[in-house]
Amino acid sequence: MPIDDMLEGLSPDQWEQPSLCARWRVRDVAAHVAMTPTAPTVPVLAAALVRAGGNLRMAGALIAIDHARAPNRDHR
Repeated sequence: MPIDDMLEGLSPDQWEQPSLCARWRVRDVAAHVAMTPTAPTVPVLAAALVRAGGNLRMAGALIAIDHARAPNRDHR
């Protein structure tokens, strides 16, 4: 089953459930997967690195979480 089919059937409450990734909700993981083919711009990456204290992994997580919070008709 394609991931978009799985995600389409989720209730609003299911989108907010914790995932198997520490501190990430289902929404955050879905955003991370969705944004993978789209590289962040240099300013977005730089700002995330500053927020993450230079930790590249944490910066990636912050970018994914921001992506999950952004209003978009294609994700809930």
